[in-house]
Amino acid sequence: MRKPSSAYTMAIWFPVICSWIAIIGIVVTSATQVIYGTYIWDPVAIVAEWDGPSGRAAAFFAGLSWVIAQLCVNISANVITVANDLTSLFPKYINIRRGALIAAVVGGWIMVPWKILTSASSLLTFMNNLGIFLAPTMSILITDFWIVHRRRLDVPALYQPHGRYRYTRGFNWRAVVAFLVALVPLLPGMANAVNSSIEIGGLIHLVDMNFYYGYFAAMFVYWGLSAVWPAKETLVDEMIEGLGIERGVAETGSEEGFDEIKGEKRKARVSQDLVRES
Repeated sequence: MRKPSSAYTMAIWFPVICSWIAIIGIVVTSATQVIYGTYIWDPVAIVAEWDGPSGRAAAFFAGLSWVIAQLCVNISANVITVANDLTSLFPKYINIRRGALIAAVVGGWIMVPWKILTSASSLLTFMNNLGIFLAPTMSILITDFWIVHRRRLDVPALYQPHGRYRYTRGFNWRAVVAFLVALVPLLPGMANAVNSSIEIGGLIHLVDMNFYYGYFAAMFVYWGLSAVWPAKETLVDEMIEGLGIERGVAETGSEEGFDEIKGEKRKARVSQDLVRES
């Protein structure tokens, strides 16, 4: 993101767009009860009700727009991100193309997504259970950046396998503990959602607010563990950005002069050299 203002623009418009889409879905579903005598939540089922030449033409363009939307959303938001993660985890065996193929096979076939869309209840169950995993993950990331590291990171070191952010054999045990504390109490609720015959007692009330519990439980546990047992090697006095080093050297005419002004930021050049060598 080249301009920080882009983040603020997204923060404003993203909720507006998502809310508008949800409103349209509610309005259209309500309209189907008036037109067809029953509530139809599935857009494909609604299109199936259209007949005649004009109806078939409208169905074609609606289907075409869905295909384009699915391709754009899944390629940009799902396939590419998974491929990048797999490439980072297993660079010796997986490249972007192989990662994209793995994501397509797993997400489009092994996970049987058509079963998720069988009914409105199954879709809502899936989305609700997805939040059980997403809430603590998001909470840990936000807490780590804004509270633990106070927005100060060594950006080039993030790309070094054995750099300051390696933690303990590649794992930040504080994050693992926080994630499990937030996740485990909610697993019975997920089991109950899949099979209602499984009794979970009073935990049903915790499941009803699973996102809030998962978020705040992970936040406080991770924050507390990081305060008591901090990963001191990851703490820096100020943000270290590789591009900033290049500009600073150009402005001062020498690395030494820039070092006197910016101090610790000189480490970024060393980090960049290590990245190039690796």
